[in-house]
Amino acid sequence: MTPVRGPLDSQLLVQAIELHGQSLEIRGRRLSLVFDKKDKPARDVIELIDESESNVDDRKKREEPFLNRTVEIEIALGLGVTQDAEVKSAMEAVFVKPDESMAELVPDCWREYFEKSEGRAITVRNTTLTPFRVSPGIVSPPRPVSMPEPEFSEDARRAKYQGTVLLWLIVDTSGQVLDVRITTPLGMGLDEKAVEAVRKWQFEPAKKNGEPVPVQIAIETDFHLY
Repeated sequence: MTPVRGPLDSQLLVQAIELHGQSLEIRGRRLSLVFDKKDKPARDVIELIDESESNVDDRKKREEPFLNRTVEIEIALGLGVTQDAEVKSAMEAVFVKPDESMAELVPDCWREYFEKSEGRAITVRNTTLTPFRVSPGIVSPPRPVSMPEPEFSEDARRAKYQGTVLLWLIVDTSGQVLDVRITTPLGMGLDEKAVEAVRKWQFEPAKKNGEPVPVQIAIETDFHLY
């Protein structure tokens, strides 16, 4: 499983690497990732389907759209004499190196998740606000006013994959949502769907001593097919 530079779902199972003259060709299958255990790394949805579906025909039907996601990458090399160096440089331009941080490559909503998993310091967030925490009798919680439901991703529907995404966010003094961060992900595009929906939510702001204050809260976003 090799991360390709780009969105989080650009993981590639490399199946062949061939050099044809001045062209490097890489073929493989794009992986659809799931985070089905909080304490385990992401894995291919094919593994999850194998474990959860006992009926052979149903298993093949669920796996088929994911097994057919072939990817072909063609890289034109220069005319330099040191071809090995060129190939190495080209591979590093496409794939994430083993010692390279994913936190530097993913969208902001994923950044803290990877910083924590890599044991890195948490970077400055995308707001200058210093939020409070809800505290009974001191800081009242924000009250939801508008909460559009997130949409299911097509990949999750095909895989019959469901669960709960945990997000941390800040509600400012106007009730707007800021700095949404994925804390416990699901994968299969559901995390991005949750972030997209929650960013549109509107709250009556939290209050301290009767005055609106920014607060940091956790939100669970549920995805269930039935």
